[in-house]
Amino acid sequence: MPASASCDEVAMVIAPATPAEAASESTSSTLPAKSEKTRWQCVSIIRSDDSHARPGRGTIGIKGEAMRCLRILIVALSLLVVVRPAVGDETIIHDRWYVMEMMGERAGWMHASVVDTGEQIRSNTKMLMRFNRAGVEAEVALETIFLETRDGEPIWTESTMAFGGQPTTTRYEFLPDGVRQTTEARGQKTETMLQPIEGAWLTPHETRQFLTSRIASGAESFSVRTLDPSVGIEPVTITYSQVKEVRIELMGRTVQAYECLTTNSATPGLTTREFIDAHGDSLRSELDMGGMKLTTIAADRELALSELVAPEMMVSTLIRPDRAIPGARTLKRATYLLRLPDGELAEPPTTGSQSVERVDGQTVRVRVTAEEFAPAGDVDAAAYLARSTMLDIGDETIIELRDRALEGVGDDELARAEALRRFVHRYIRKKSLGVGFASASEVARSCEGDCSEHGTLLAALLRADGIPARVASGLVYVDEFAGEKGVFGYHMWTQALLEIDGALRWVDLDATLPGTLDYDATHIALGLSALSDGETINSLVHLAPLIGRLQIEVERLD
Repeated sequence: MPASASCDEVAMVIAPATPAEAASESTSSTLPAKSEKTRWQCVSIIRSDDSHARPGRGTIGIKGEAMRCLRILIVALSLLVVVRPAVGDETIIHDRWYVMEMMGERAGWMHASVVDTGEQIRSNTKMLMRFNRAGVEAEVALETIFLETRDGEPIWTESTMAFGGQPTTTRYEFLPDGVRQTTEARGQKTETMLQPIEGAWLTPHETRQFLTSRIASGAESFSVRTLDPSVGIEPVTITYSQVKEVRIELMGRTVQAYECLTTNSATPGLTTREFIDAHGDSLRSELDMGGMKLTTIAADRELALSELVAPEMMVSTLIRPDRAIPGARTLKRATYLLRLPDGELAEPPTTGSQSVERVDGQTVRVRVTAEEFAPAGDVDAAAYLARSTMLDIGDETIIELRDRALEGVGDDELARAEALRRFVHRYIRKKSLGVGFASASEVARSCEGDCSEHGTLLAALLRADGIPARVASGLVYVDEFAGEKGVFGYHMWTQALLEIDGALRWVDLDATLPGTLDYDATHIALGLSALSDGETINSLVHLAPLIGRLQIEVERLD
């Protein structure tokens, strides 16, 4: 098996907030001009009866981290709303457990709760998911907290994620002059001040009221606007359509529900089938992505936490082209037709080695060359030289590895970049699919990982040497993987901004390949990322709508 086959990247997509998850984290999709009294506005109904919605505010829903396939599943939630007394002066507003299924098999659990402390409302969601990647078990854990006043003023929201490595926690504090972002990993903190969020939005508690009102009004469609702090604070729009009252079987009884379809602006092309209760909480969510179906079902705690056998998820994400590609590792030029037969295909990025031509709404032509790299034009290199949680170029271990890799190497940047690529390939001795998406600092200490770990460590070493770097996520062809022959698998590699023949060019470098095999024309880039704080997962969500649906035709091989 070629070395690249060991790095089929799927967990990297642990991707997008999906329609289901964002249904929990909702806000108004549009704002009336110059109205400080409008609390909710939607497609079908406009309410202007109070002043809770204000510009510059966003929300995460109480239910909301999830259904992320390849970003992995979490979803919105709930059975009948129960209000019960809790310890002291606290009141439990919402407390629900969920079973998460992948392709009909249990894959994990989610727990959502909302507590009124007397002065504040605390919304908390926890999720754990296990799955196999070609027989290697991986685990994803996520927790999100949102704290607000009882009057609906946001105080802070926090997201903690662990993708097989050490947890990373990102907190957003809502201040009068903006949002303070603090990211903590491996005991180190980085702090950034962000601009206020544009547009009006609702906190989780207000969101619940909004959804309750829309459903009670009999509206058949409405849109809401929200955030998901696990992917940053860029608002998304969630649209509910074809809302109708039904009765469904759930936990051994028949309950009233509202069936609807939801879409999320962050993941165009994906539609989730939802069954929600009168408060907009999910009773059941179904997302079918070709060969992979993700389902979240309200359940009791005992069932949610019971033992499970992690399902295989990687094989269903592989793409078999219309014909085999001989000599893939040394292929220099190729042309492909990428097609999404049941939806509109977003245009892949143009890079130094890749050009893109739109054929029709469902099809694009992608030309890849591994011999020449087009000029990059004007590039603001600052973002590609910056220090971040994923690429901590100030880490002493990263600096030590850079110096070791470049010992005896001259000043030529291309030679230095290639030396770093080869070093990373040798240094990551355990080529494992059991690591979800580790930071460069974690990889530097563990010497373990798949393609995403190779990509992040190489990007960090390049930046530590003063070379702008980013990662590309997309597809690569392998002769055989997980028992499947001649397939494309999801992958990640690195791009360095180098001066060649008097022009800056993005040069592809795949550290999963051994020796002189630095890159080949079976790499198809679908997205790019600087791996900045708050951007890491969000930069991968574009892959989720393609899973199980994308088709590849090999048009030409040179």
